[in-house]
Amino acid sequence: MIAKISKIGLYIIFLTIFYIPSHNAYASIEDDGSFDYILETYNDGEYFNQDQGPGAKRKVKGGDKAPDMYIYETPTVKALSHLFWAVNMYSVEDDEAIDEFMRINECEMYRNFSSDELEWEKIRKATGDFLVENKGDFPTRFEFLLPLKLGDYNKEKGTIEIQEEYKIKNSRRFELVASDYREANVPCVKGHNIAVGYPRAIILEFSRPFNLTSFPVEKEKATKYIKSKLDLMKSKYDPLAHSKKLALKLRNAYLLIKVKIFTYGKILKSTTIEGRTVQMIGVLEGYEIYEDQGRENLFYAQNYVTSRKRGKLNNRLKPQYEILRKRAAENGVLHP
Repeated sequence: MIAKISKIGLYIIFLTIFYIPSHNAYASIEDDGSFDYILETYNDGEYFNQDQGPGAKRKVKGGDKAPDMYIYETPTVKALSHLFWAVNMYSVEDDEAIDEFMRINECEMYRNFSSDELEWEKIRKATGDFLVENKGDFPTRFEFLLPLKLGDYNKEKGTIEIQEEYKIKNSRRFELVASDYREANVPCVKGHNIAVGYPRAIILEFSRPFNLTSFPVEKEKATKYIKSKLDLMKSKYDPLAHSKKLALKLRNAYLLIKVKIFTYGKILKSTTIEGRTVQMIGVLEGYEIYEDQGRENLFYAQNYVTSRKRGKLNNRLKPQYEILRKRAAENGVLHP
């Protein structure tokens, strides 16, 4: 027999299970397309020293890593499900949208109660109330890790080239997949079709193009990196296979982009995974390049969020918000 849960008790359960405190400001596009409220309330100087939100990592204190101004969420399937509500992508009038939120975030509860339509109606109502009251605290800042391969070091310029096929040349759109897509690609219950549920990938469009073909590196750090890859080649490959081509193949690196997401566009079929993706627009607030996937050894960092005064934007970011305002006014916030 299914246990009965009072409405008050159920709501307390939801606050305990789902509440994700976050200092990431709620910022969706207003109906009139105005971005003035973003420029007025944008806080680009507040530090946070505790874990917050789904997938959040503790702030770095020392070590060879870049300092953060904000907590940027890891884009797990659960974290993205919260983002979609933060930008008003779904409505509480949509029962299926609420049910999918439950299947992703509280599968066990869904399994236990969804077959009892009377009990599930109460749970669905409590979930909707929770989403309305708390979506303003859901994360809108995310970090995405992308693979790179590095080329030769330029002694004169003090820079290291990115290999041609990995160069980012004035790109503004990236299709990015949830970090745990494979692990989370398991239906909650029989008949749960993940492919038609919440998107598990996003087509992220920046307000202005992003260009990255090389970056500055100290000679000592570059020499150490290149030598480590040569040592790896010598230790793992037959001497007859040694070549510059193989050495370059081993020069892995990782690009971490940090973005603030504002709104969504169309839901489309993904070209990367089985399932759907959604167009989203955001601002690149910074990026980091690491030698390793674990992000222990930092090569280079660029942080565009630098002011410590509330409401004051870094000069590099302010024009991007102006672009957003203009494109919204022209009904061109997202590509077709």
